[in-house]
Amino acid sequence: MMTGTGLLFLLLCFDLLPLSEGRWQCAWDSEMINTRCEPVSNESCVATDEQRCCQKHQDNVLKVSCCPCPAGTFEKKSYSSAYGVCVACPPGTFSKQGGECFACDWGKYSSAGATVCTSCEAGKFRYWMEGSVCNDCPIGKFSLQTGARWPDVCTDCRPGTYSNTSGSSTCSECEAGKFSTTAGAASIDACSLCPVGKTNYAKGSVSCSAPLSIA
Repeated sequence: MMTGTGLLFLLLCFDLLPLSEGRWQCAWDSEMINTRCEPVSNESCVATDEQRCCQKHQDNVLKVSCCPCPAGTFEKKSYSSAYGVCVACPPGTFSKQGGECFACDWGKYSSAGATVCTSCEAGKFRYWMEGSVCNDCPIGKFSLQTGARWPDVCTDCRPGTYSNTSGSSTCSECEAGKFSTTAGAASIDACSLCPVGKTNYAKGSVSCSAPLSIA
């Protein structure tokens, strides 16, 4: 008669997990082959509708083999089932191989079911982990850096330019014949007409020094 210690040794050796009513199954990442649990081959797995790829084999006892969750998902355990289901990783996280989701780092973001995190675009930043969106640089500022972590990457538009849209990667220039001496201008209204008798011929000017030619 097998003792409790002998039974535990048998379970550990064969990688078996207990089921109700004296039945047994393989661990989630193995399958029953010749009464022994062997690692599952990912190439043979096809997961559909977020469900674990599972096959039941009836041979005196219940034997269940399950494939690992695909990338972008994690295993959600169920009290009503011997095995879990694969659920999409929540926004702000990712999973390269499935099974567990990890938080996106600062300067990155992701949507649900992501396999990788995406760097924040120019004009944006993210100063905390697990982000689903990036923060915009405010109007009057811009940023060329991608994957930015801090708001101080957002720089004031130089005089002669402006930005009236948040999340800008560039600033718009005042048109020729106008000028602006304001840094961080947030509207085209910062561009003023040159005084009478003076002008300029370049966009983004900060002064009007050229005399106005009259034909």
